[in-house]
Amino acid sequence: MSTSTPSFLVGTAISVYQNSGGTDTNWSEFELKRTGSGKPSIKGGVTCGKGANFWELYEEDIKRAASLKLNSFRLSIEWNRIEPTRGKIDEAGIARYHQIFDCLHRHKLEPMVTLHHFVHPNWFENLGGFTKEANIPIFVEFARTAFRHFGSKVKLWATFNEPGVMGFCGWIYGTFPPAKIIQWATAGRHMCNMLRAHTAAYQAIKAMPGGQGVQVGLVHNYMIYEPYTDTWAAKWYLQPVCNTMQYIWGTDILLKYFQTGKFLWQAPFGGRVEFDEGSKPGLDFIGMNYYGRVRIDWKFATLCKPGETMGDMPFALYGPDMFQVSNVTPWVTFRLIVTLLLGQLFLFFCIIQSAIFSFLSNSTATV
Repeated sequence: MSTSTPSFLVGTAISVYQNSGGTDTNWSEFELKRTGSGKPSIKGGVTCGKGANFWELYEEDIKRAASLKLNSFRLSIEWNRIEPTRGKIDEAGIARYHQIFDCLHRHKLEPMVTLHHFVHPNWFENLGGFTKEANIPIFVEFARTAFRHFGSKVKLWATFNEPGVMGFCGWIYGTFPPAKIIQWATAGRHMCNMLRAHTAAYQAIKAMPGGQGVQVGLVHNYMIYEPYTDTWAAKWYLQPVCNTMQYIWGTDILLKYFQTGKFLWQAPFGGRVEFDEGSKPGLDFIGMNYYGRVRIDWKFATLCKPGETMGDMPFALYGPDMFQVSNVTPWVTFRLIVTLLLGQLFLFFCIIQSAIFSFLSNSTATV
């Protein structure tokens, strides 16, 4: 961040695809597909369309954000709007992003960008996406392109939004493209290649002119699963399920990777994936997206306890978990970004300049 940037940022955050739609991407294709039973891939056959049309109405949206006395704005750089055909840059897309960043600066909103927020061009998907190690350099080249064009206007860069979610939902649960079911090994390989792509993109950006003056990190979702009741039956029957769910979202896997450079995915029913970077990967900050606490009953339904509010996901909104987020990474020496997610809407994120943890002292901080 520049020296004029406040050390504490509070803002709003969006995915450009989720707010503006797009064509010829993995998600636009997924929206049009049918399940094996003939049902739409999204309930009711809903498609993103233009969403809230941020792409065309960005000035109005940015003015609204500024009117709330915010001082930051997170958004994604949609790969398909920059490189709709492999190797061919869309100058109109580049120009529009320059207009957006200029508008943010005019309204004194510090931009933070995400290079990959679940969405990528169909041509990349057809190559195998992040299931193929050979595709990592393709993403890195996109990161270079984005930084070459926008590095002077953006000081906060996240390579990926929630790599564990994309692997789980796309290859185990089947609710994200390509909608595969219980492919444990592929999900692990997908997450591994995303983390390796982060590391390679981090090194590439830092090596470019101006790269040492920016922060490059990654955003991860923080989820807690627990049985709704504390009975012996719940502990015997539900606790193993909760432990498995918490594991495959990948918090421990991701943090160990950034601590040691070693990736290990060892999912139930097979699916072991290992990789060793040989050194500690680069990371200037880690973002923690918080959705809520998942309390499940014997039918695996999610419930709230008295006095709590159920979000749209549906997960219980449990305030004390926000303090646990700051204790998840007691060893890291980079900044912590906390994104509060209520329902399915990004509401606020805070960049906590002072939330720097010491590995040697094993100290913690609260947000």
